[in-house]
Amino acid sequence: LADVTVGQAALLAGVIASPDGSNPFAYPERARARRSFVLERMVSRQVITEEQAVVARAEPLPTIRLHADLRPRSSWVEELQDRLVNDPIYSVLGATPAEREKQVLAGGLRITSTLDPVMQQAALDTMAEILPEKPGFTGALVAIDPRTGEVKAMVAGPGFEQSQYNIATSYPGRQAGSTWKVITLAAALEQGFSPQDRVSGSSPCEFGELGRTQNAEGGGGTTTLRAATAHSVNCAFVRTELAVGFPAVIDAAHRMGIEQKTLQPVLTLTLGAIESTPLEMATVAATIANGGMHRAPIFVHQIIASDGTVVFDAADAVADRAIPADVAACEIDLLRGVITGGTGTAARLGDRPVAGKTGTTDEKTDANFLGFTPQLATFVWHGNASARVPGAGFGGQVPARIFQAFMSRALIGAAPEPFPDPGPVCSQVGKTISEGGRGVARPVGPPTEIASVPVEALPTPTLPVPTTPTTEAPPTTAPPPPVPGP
Repeated sequence: LADVTVGQAALLAGVIASPDGSNPFAYPERARARRSFVLERMVSRQVITEEQAVVARAEPLPTIRLHADLRPRSSWVEELQDRLVNDPIYSVLGATPAEREKQVLAGGLRITSTLDPVMQQAALDTMAEILPEKPGFTGALVAIDPRTGEVKAMVAGPGFEQSQYNIATSYPGRQAGSTWKVITLAAALEQGFSPQDRVSGSSPCEFGELGRTQNAEGGGGTTTLRAATAHSVNCAFVRTELAVGFPAVIDAAHRMGIEQKTLQPVLTLTLGAIESTPLEMATVAATIANGGMHRAPIFVHQIIASDGTVVFDAADAVADRAIPADVAACEIDLLRGVITGGTGTAARLGDRPVAGKTGTTDEKTDANFLGFTPQLATFVWHGNASARVPGAGFGGQVPARIFQAFMSRALIGAAPEPFPDPGPVCSQVGKTISEGGRGVARPVGPPTEIASVPVEALPTPTLPVPTTPTTEAPPTTAPPPPVPGP
């Protein structure tokens, strides 16, 4: 304090009422007026003399700007601050966003985030190594501990310091492509569908007023639901979606972690043409990996008040049952087939059990990979940050490779953990699926083996939203095994 001049003290006192509006760097005249007001009060109260006030008024305003502004300088700090203010889970800080913001910005709180420095560095290193292969394209990544809901790593995309825009968490999000099929699959298994169910993947497939779609490669023939999952056969999944019903699929999406309320009953819903955020899709993956128990994503591990009292602890957060445990166990088994012999072979983690799903949008503008082990669930988006630019590639290419490299680094030292037994849901006798339902209408013949190049639909719906089709990648390392029989 001995080094603070009278003029500096008056300036500091004067700007308290409006730190931004009286910012001496942005609004110097307002800052001088506030300083003069304080100096006049100090003279009137005989704290200083008029001569001292004259000298203080003549002092130049500060010219060395220590900080450009007080906005968060990292996506982690921005996301954490935003959630502290707007997420009701932190109601211990206040009943309304305004009250919580006041409490957070007043200071005195010790806030520990859920960020794992090792995993975060693994994510950054992986992105830095792989993304330059495709100039003009970038990526986002979210990794969640399925057992706690804690977000352990997040890559928000490029230029956050300038744009303050986090691709990983901000709405409206990006198209997730066929990674969205994990939601349709959960809804189907929950309704009693079996991996042995037979469904036509023949292309093109038309559904009256709902629209039509076609597979990226030729017709898929009749296949099992298990094979349709491994090879991402869109016509098969559209028929399954219609058999399950839009309300059930949308309900499952909300239970598993999709927070957006704008989901609509359109043909391309199961093909991921309605936007979602990487954070939402990572939460969906974590829900499956956690045996069907959903945990809201958490960025704050603990909050300690100035008196040492723990006012928030993530360990107290409660999980809710999104899908039955036996449904989750069977779905995990199906998604493992995507990695072992389907479109996601580039995501293999050696002897570590892993499950996942690829997704790619029309003209390869968005490429995605959703995957998980029992310890960590991760979603990767790859595309252009500011526009829909063709050429990002397939979900089974760059995103799957990013997933593989990141998970290999993030899980170093963690012993492989087994997934649960597939259970009774996966053992049910198969029936026929058509748009009319399971075991009803439009019977199809015995399943046929899918060609070595997997297929995925290229939807062109007639409805106004959404209009973006999806495609999918071929396996990158090995041809798929023969499709199991009914």
